[in-house]
Amino acid sequence: MLSSSIVLVLASVAFASKPSDSHAWQAPTAGQVRSPCPGLNTLANHGYIPRSGKGITIAEIMDGAVAGFNVGNTSILQAAKFGLLSGLAFDTLDLDALALHNLVEHDASISRQDWALGDNLHFNETLFSVMANINPGSDFCRK
Repeated sequence: MLSSSIVLVLASVAFASKPSDSHAWQAPTAGQVRSPCPGLNTLANHGYIPRSGKGITIAEIMDGAVAGFNVGNTSILQAAKFGLLSGLAFDTLDLDALALHNLVEHDASISRQDWALGDNLHFNETLFSVMANINPGSDFCRK
């Protein structure tokens, strides 16, 4: 009986719960910034990291990733530290600074233009649609 209880407790902890109202999706407003990284944008749009997208610390990214994605600190620590290289501040980063070519942003993105072709920061629906429609009969991007 005790082992069944432990399994149930562990299972309930392992699966993310429905977000609270404080983590409901909100589109960025004027003055808020986003990055070429869909994961960080998701954390900001849901309020797991500052919705402003500005002045974000490593601790906020790590705590947000744990709460929002249910991942361990070790899986996000290196990426968070690497993000600090994008700006002038030594302890915070702004999401839009991650568009610096070859830092986090890279060519061959499935949702952003290549740096040499124009806007490597904002989502490009046309480019993403090409990728999403490349495998007719599959609905893997819309499930």
